[in-house]
Amino acid sequence: VPFESTKTNVGGAFDTATGEFTAPAAGKYFFAFSCLSSGADVPTRVDLEVNSAPVAQTYGDIDAQTLTVHATLQLSKDDKVRMFLVEGSVREDGVQFTNFAGWLIEED
Repeated sequence: VPFESTKTNVGGAFDTATGEFTAPAAGKYFFAFSCLSSGADVPTRVDLEVNSAPVAQTYGDIDAQTLTVHATLQLSKDDKVRMFLVEGSVREDGVQFTNFAGWLIEED
């Protein structure tokens, strides 16, 4: 899932070019994602991935729906976290329906 801009990116751990968050330190992190499915003729599925392996998923039927996923993850330094659009599409028309947030809860 691409992101064209960030509101806050303390430490620069999120890369808008790749859509990946790189853990700056080992520890527990919380992530939240929401989007609006496009309402096309196919369902929308988005995975939360760590190092390209799915760890959580959100799914919407063929109607336009708000999709959300939240996860608390134990990460190692330099683990990469991203939202991956498996099928369907998300709606973006300048209203910024898509949001992704993450923060360190407790450093190891």
